[in-house]
Amino acid sequence: MGSIAELYFSDYLVNETKNHLDQWILKESDKRIFQRKLSERNDLVWGASDKDTAYVFESTAATIIKRLEVLGYTLEACKKDFEYRIKEELGKLKEIEEHDADFVKNQREIYTKFGSFEDWLAAFKIIVTEKVKRVYYFSEPEKVHDNELVNYMLNPPSIWNEDLYPIGFEYPCLDFNVFARVFLEVCDPDSLVQLDATDLVLGGWYDGFEHLEDIIKPNTRFFDVLSETLSEVESLINDNSQSEANKKLLAKLLYANVITALETYLSDTFVYTVVSFPPLIRRIV
Repeated sequence: MGSIAELYFSDYLVNETKNHLDQWILKESDKRIFQRKLSERNDLVWGASDKDTAYVFESTAATIIKRLEVLGYTLEACKKDFEYRIKEELGKLKEIEEHDADFVKNQREIYTKFGSFEDWLAAFKIIVTEKVKRVYYFSEPEKVHDNELVNYMLNPPSIWNEDLYPIGFEYPCLDFNVFARVFLEVCDPDSLVQLDATDLVLGGWYDGFEHLEDIIKPNTRFFDVLSETLSEVESLINDNSQSEANKKLLAKLLYANVITALETYLSDTFVYTVVSFPPLIRRIV
């Protein structure tokens, strides 16, 4: 089965990766850990009292748009890319017309009828607002909406093309960042862009939330080890079954043990918190 990471724009699933994390444009500072009901993870209702820990990257649509535009993915650039792709796709249709005339006819009708970039923006708006269900690849086509373009975008093509539409929408682009910029344009600026890595973390495929886990917990796991050691030392000190001579010898041994435990705690905490976390090393330098 494997573990899945899911990317959502304004609560709409737009991409998935299996057994690995594509952090995309999201940053370490976008990481969040929180408790949620299992029923909030998916469409299945697991029970109102059942909860799990969520491991996600989370930011707002407005913030992600700014990051994309810094990389050159402005709305104007995406519009030019759209116009270029439409022209290119229309040119390629001649090559496959003899193999699938119906497919070519349908594509030409769509590209001719909806040749405006604004038409596709309006379709994305309907998809986001109404949360229209997408039909996944290898599924039978079905009517998902009365809007012709929306229905086209959310249904798989009859000809598989692994280069185009890598995220399963029939939007003509080769670059996920172009798709993301166009999609996010119609989202509420304050709506969330969320990469849910919970399954990957629980499945052992990603351990990048360990630092954050230690931050939000009352104590680190190193402190728990130190506390357990000190508790064992205390129990030996309170053991009255030892002779006076043995107690003096035991006290010396326990003193050395406490010093060792404290040194180990400080060393492990420093190595884990600083040495394994590049931003903190840069601050030291």
